[in-house]
Amino acid sequence: MAYYRLTVPVLLLYVFFRDFRPSEPFLTLYLNETKNFTKQEINNMIYPIWSYSQLPIFIFVLAFTDTVKFRPMIWFGALGYVATWVLLVFGKTVLEMQFMQVTYAVGTACEVAYKSYVFVAVPKSEYSKVSLYLSGATFVWSIDVFIFITVTIWICWNIFFRTNLYKSGFRDSSICFVVVHTASQISRTGDL
Repeated sequence: MAYYRLTVPVLLLYVFFRDFRPSEPFLTLYLNETKNFTKQEINNMIYPIWSYSQLPIFIFVLAFTDTVKFRPMIWFGALGYVATWVLLVFGKTVLEMQFMQVTYAVGTACEVAYKSYVFVAVPKSEYSKVSLYLSGATFVWSIDVFIFITVTIWICWNIFFRTNLYKSGFRDSSICFVVVHTASQISRTGDL
């Protein structure tokens, strides 16, 4: 279990890239002003899809996490996040935005696999320390992202589209970290 010393920094980087969501507080404004959806479409046709689709996806994730192990489910969640922001940036119709909410539900439902993986990859004596690192990192990065987006929007609202592109790049990077880490684990242990 000595490999966990490499696993923790990779998980910290994954959390950073996964949680880089600078536009989330302004999502309604973005959909309304940039994508030209009405508030009725946003609140009645787009947002509820996440709530209704997350439960069946969550049940699927719980059922298959034990079968296929944790890392493939983390990949599945990372792909869900990437698809979310690709659809958010390039989608134009209500149907595409509804599908974007389904892919976001995939990403959020798969977070249980990531959180469970921490306790599989780390020795029991290190649980509290690693949990503290990951929780602290999430908190600090959330504050940093909030400051970044507030200053960015304060300077120029038109940069909002580019902010979503940056976020998509960070999501793509999170998948790269997970894939590289998994490949190194498979070559070392021969097990997913």
